[in-house]
Amino acid sequence: MPRHALLFSRTRGQQLFARSFSAKAREPIISIKDATFYRQHPTATAEVAELNPPLFPNLTFELASSSPSPRHWAVIGASSTGKTTLFEILRGQHLCFPPTARSFPYLSSPEIERKDHRLRIPSRAIQYVGFAGKYAGGLRGGGTAGAYLSARYESRREDVDFSVLDYLVGNVELNPSDADKERLRKNGHLRKVIDDLKLEALVDMPVGNLSNGQTRRARIAKALLDEPEVLLLDEPFSKSLNNWRPP
Repeated sequence: MPRHALLFSRTRGQQLFARSFSAKAREPIISIKDATFYRQHPTATAEVAELNPPLFPNLTFELASSSPSPRHWAVIGASSTGKTTLFEILRGQHLCFPPTARSFPYLSSPEIERKDHRLRIPSRAIQYVGFAGKYAGGLRGGGTAGAYLSARYESRREDVDFSVLDYLVGNVELNPSDADKERLRKNGHLRKVIDDLKLEALVDMPVGNLSNGQTRRARIAKALLDEPEVLLLDEPFSKSLNNWRPP
């Protein structure tokens, strides 16, 4: 499971939670020091600058890769104040000024290389699952954002429907990695994620038959299967998730 789970939920007071798990002290996963971000390269022209305002001017933020005991944080903000944009920044998106003000020290460590060299990529080590705006969606391919495919009121199973298990192991992609699928089946991680997200009764169900809440749980499970260092959940809570907390 990820060392950190950061969650934003409009239904719980618009809070962003961070949870870290005990481990030996290491370099931070994310380090941002006095940085300002832009969606596009800033320009001196006033008219254009209005369309490309600075994002979180002079931001300083650090997410430790370990702590002597579990810790929790909360960031509180009203709707449309940039919480999703903050998640994007934490994953390495948007232009950073100065460029060296944002870094991912722990992801460059030998420990990460030994664990899984793919985790050196911030967007791989810091997984995001969004449930609002442009990121809202159902189960499309192996990603966590896409068109909404869950036909909530359709009970008939189509031949072209893929199951929840197919989705989790990547059988819905055009060129799924056999190595990745075999790794998931053999190391027990797939079973643990299915149990933690209470998906056992749903693994053979076509994804088109899932309810909205079941779809959300399946998307979270898919992100967890990549074993990220950080999991970002943007507005994940619904009735079916009220009793679920990050493992």
